[in-house]
Amino acid sequence: MRRTTWHPQHIRVNHFRPQLAAALLFTGLLIFVRPAYAQNQNAGAAPAVRETPKEMRIEKELVTEKEVDDWRKKDRQQFSTDLFAGKLNSTTQPKIEKGVRILVHELSLKARRDTLTDTRKKILREIDPNAKGQQMREFVMSEIVKRAVELLDGNYLVRLHAVLLIGELNIDQGQYPRKPPIAYVQGAATLMDVIDPPQGGLVQPDAVRVLAARGIARLLREGRQTLPPNQKLTPDIARRVLDQLGRRNHEWYTSVLMDALIETALPTVVDAGNAPRPLIIEALARLMADVNQPYPVRTHAMYCLGRAPMPGGINAAPIAWAASQLAAQIATDINQGKVSGTRGFFLLQSIYFGYKPATPDELTTDGRGKAGLTNSLPSQSVQNAYRDFLPLFNGVIKIVEQGGRVIAAPQAIQTLRQVQQPPDMTLSPNGPSILKALTPGNMPPQAQNQANGPANAAVNPNAG
Repeated sequence: MRRTTWHPQHIRVNHFRPQLAAALLFTGLLIFVRPAYAQNQNAGAAPAVRETPKEMRIEKELVTEKEVDDWRKKDRQQFSTDLFAGKLNSTTQPKIEKGVRILVHELSLKARRDTLTDTRKKILREIDPNAKGQQMREFVMSEIVKRAVELLDGNYLVRLHAVLLIGELNIDQGQYPRKPPIAYVQGAATLMDVIDPPQGGLVQPDAVRVLAARGIARLLREGRQTLPPNQKLTPDIARRVLDQLGRRNHEWYTSVLMDALIETALPTVVDAGNAPRPLIIEALARLMADVNQPYPVRTHAMYCLGRAPMPGGINAAPIAWAASQLAAQIATDINQGKVSGTRGFFLLQSIYFGYKPATPDELTTDGRGKAGLTNSLPSQSVQNAYRDFLPLFNGVIKIVEQGGRVIAAPQAIQTLRQVQQPPDMTLSPNGPSILKALTPGNMPPQAQNQANGPANAAVNPNAG
């Protein structure tokens, strides 16, 4: 983590002492994995035993050890030669198809179960340095995707690595650090079918869908520029991800869905009446404002709002008000021991980066403007909300840097709470109020939600 210097108008990330930075990073990782554990905690009771996914018992080997060994001894060298030559014809194509099939299907071998990461990386090492020319690389990438899909009804761990493989593919491997890689964005369509299976398709476990959503975000972020004008991939992904966000999901899945959504780089999405609407901004704002969502979902929605392309005509006041109320509630819960101080720091940091770019040169996902709501939605209400938020956040940062117990200034909390709720809570004409929950069902109230983290027991419960 880089050290951070705080100023009234801007931030330069990177002023933490190395020891503090390491401690915060490690604690942040613990925080990320803790919610699933915390939900099983009751008055010191032992954590519930997690049932092994039924998919772990599936064994579906699509190639044999002998077939892999024979190919490596007899055909691998010619495979590499054909890839490097970059010529597809009736002679080379069947050999390349066979090589890709064996390389990818090797993941299905039970004997590789403890070395799946190495096996997956070996596929990329065989392909990336050798496959030359756009035609050859596009063909090979499409073959890898086709063969990886054949692993998605096999063993649970194999499915995870098949999805990871698709999300790692590059049509151009680039040249680090001068030239970044260009991702094989067409793989995002296949990963979208993992998340949102077509009728009669296989519904994947949550972890597989989480990795698929993460892969979509990466492929769009690093390969979207290769899509032709008037392409239909990103609008289709946006609509289907919005549908997924409208369901009750695990908070990790919801967070990576939001990442994928903003990487479509679309300011509007057509609604059921075929009219362009700010559906992405509305969905993120509704998640951020929903008091029944876990704090990590709400604060990440704020972070994503600061990076999503902002269409014109957005009513900013509801977003500014909801962000102020969210920050005030997190700070109150820190002071009352309902959220740990370290966890609270990271939650408030996400809100900060909703207002401001994380780095001086960070842009919105469409690359057209500077990230952060103070830049993409520079209304007076947003500027006021940011101004009111800074004293609260700066006070927390000073305590973190000094290694003390985190406590938020009650006066700063009060300032945020006193912001008047706008009479109109819609972002656009005929749109929904952002106070209308995006997801159905009755979830536990925010302050009692175990996913918000362990108590900060050493602070004054009456403060704030």
